[in-house]
Amino acid sequence: MVESIKLQLFDYNPLIPQSDFRCGNSKFSDNVWDFNGFINVEHLSGKRLMIDFEFVVDKPKMLEVIKWFMHHELTTGKFSTAKRNLDGVVRFSKFIKEYAPEVESFSEIDQILLEMYFTYLPEAKSETSGQLISSVSIKKSALALKEILLKGNIKGWDVPKDVRFVQGMYNELIIEPFADF
Repeated sequence: MVESIKLQLFDYNPLIPQSDFRCGNSKFSDNVWDFNGFINVEHLSGKRLMIDFEFVVDKPKMLEVIKWFMHHELTTGKFSTAKRNLDGVVRFSKFIKEYAPEVESFSEIDQILLEMYFTYLPEAKSETSGQLISSVSIKKSALALKEILLKGNIKGWDVPKDVRFVQGMYNELIIEPFADF
């Protein structure tokens, strides 16, 4: 698979961090970012080159962090990787809506909630097949949240101030049990 970037994806200026900058054909404030014409991937076009944040519009503090996470992922890696990571974030959002609907921000994630999520993942079912999700999906879903918490802590996003527990719990509950997969 060959990915090439035709045009600069964002016009973010860190000297003006509050500005509503361009994200592909969209703005940061939009709930769908359209990268058609900005990313050339042979098998992707139309909706497949869009990032849709509608799944979390009811939680604006989470929405803001997820957008910054996607901005980071798109500026440091491939579009396909960013989309895969977004799938993991969507799974976490569904978990929150079902098991902890009172949580409005990533900053509210503590050791108990993270452990609940990591132990939920091996029991999570695919929305399409109804089967348990694969070990790869478990790892990717956990990794997306881990990355939001750790990168967000460094970058000043609305995540917990103390994230020392995240990596150890990720290793213990996700990596070690699924090391052979």
